[in-house]
Amino acid sequence: MAEIIKNRTIRPLSRSETSKNYRVDVSNVTKSDRLIVNITHDSLPFKRSFTFDGKEFQNRKSIHFNVTETDGRIQIAWSKVTPGKVVDSIGHSSVDKLHKNLKSEVNEKESRLFRLTYNTNGWTIPSGHPWKISLQGNSGVPFENQFGFGGEEWLFNPNFQSEGVQYGYIRGAEELSVVKLLKKAYLFTYERNSRERYLVGAISNLEIIKTHSPQRNVADSLLNEYFEEMKADLIKVGADVKGFTKSNFRCNVSFKLEDMDIYSMPLLITSLKGQKYNRFKPYIVNKGLKEILDGVLPSDEFIFRPGIAKNSKTFDRTIDIGTTTVNRTHSEITENLAKYLQVKYSITKDRVSVEKTYFGANIADVVMKEIDDEYSIFEVKTSNNARKNIRESLGQLLDYAFWYKKIRVQSLIIVSPSELTKNERLMFQRLQFAMNLNIKYWQYLRIDGGKANFKEIL
Repeated sequence: MAEIIKNRTIRPLSRSETSKNYRVDVSNVTKSDRLIVNITHDSLPFKRSFTFDGKEFQNRKSIHFNVTETDGRIQIAWSKVTPGKVVDSIGHSSVDKLHKNLKSEVNEKESRLFRLTYNTNGWTIPSGHPWKISLQGNSGVPFENQFGFGGEEWLFNPNFQSEGVQYGYIRGAEELSVVKLLKKAYLFTYERNSRERYLVGAISNLEIIKTHSPQRNVADSLLNEYFEEMKADLIKVGADVKGFTKSNFRCNVSFKLEDMDIYSMPLLITSLKGQKYNRFKPYIVNKGLKEILDGVLPSDEFIFRPGIAKNSKTFDRTIDIGTTTVNRTHSEITENLAKYLQVKYSITKDRVSVEKTYFGANIADVVMKEIDDEYSIFEVKTSNNARKNIRESLGQLLDYAFWYKKIRVQSLIIVSPSELTKNERLMFQRLQFAMNLNIKYWQYLRIDGGKANFKEIL
């Protein structure tokens, strides 16, 4: 006799009515087998296990159950079959035996990897996804393409902060129903057009919100307060507001703001390939997966990487119209800057780094290795407004200069196609004097014939 285990997750948004039907495939169950069906909920700490005798399924390819949710209470009703045993998983030791081969339990020493719905607004508000109502209920279609949004898109929304704690939703966290705390949760996302995966960041001490915990009361209170605003967010991007209203959406995780390490620019993970990492589930970070993550995680020490990045892919952000032109101009300036440095300062190629050297999780446009192991860092801006370029690049350059302890910076240089006005020049000179740093401003000049030059103004 074989024990066959089937897992189903209740997903309220994937059904259009309050009462919902789910199918379980039993085509491979023989009369001598025992079937265990484990049912969980995608946003509530619910887990119930049903045991059936294989004789129930002779000449049947599937069985069905109906879910009814009323005031937070979940009722499961089977159609034309009767389970021999029902176990409410939460709080019962028998669950450990039932699920020992499913790896559904973790302890506080383990780390997990979660996938987030793709978002270009820093996971503060939804950014919109193509969706069709005809696809709703199709388990083979991503949730965001069924309803136009994902619950994770509010994960870092400041509205859901209280006393230094952030409340949010991560799909897959509900599968950890017997876990209260994760040592670390790594977050990644998948961009469908490029088919690339990006590491968004990591959260230490991620708490899974339980039904009767104090965190549940706070999370529900915040949700009630901002529910109408969330609906307005969905209206702005043309998502399914009606589906959201029916979803019984609730926060399922919380974490201290001091425990979140989210990268300003998500990091490309080229090694995280294949359909294995398409699902929204809590992947166990084993030795192999940890090696993949360590390969892209920011270094604790400064590492100069010479050369010019080829076909570098960056994470899309929601920015002004003209993105393509901006990117093209930026690439033009950085490439010509590398050539200029090699000729003007007799710098060999192994002393120039174009979009390859990181400062933490952030990559600098150009870094030049000077003599005596000192470095000059360049930040390229493309606006025709010099003051805007100075304001935007100065913070980045200071961040790079002071991120690592053991790095000697010779110069911080802003590069822009804009000339400085009289007032801008005076302001920049006051800035140089006040900050006691070697900050410079260079102007990029196009020359007839496709050539380029740089005017070192200050």
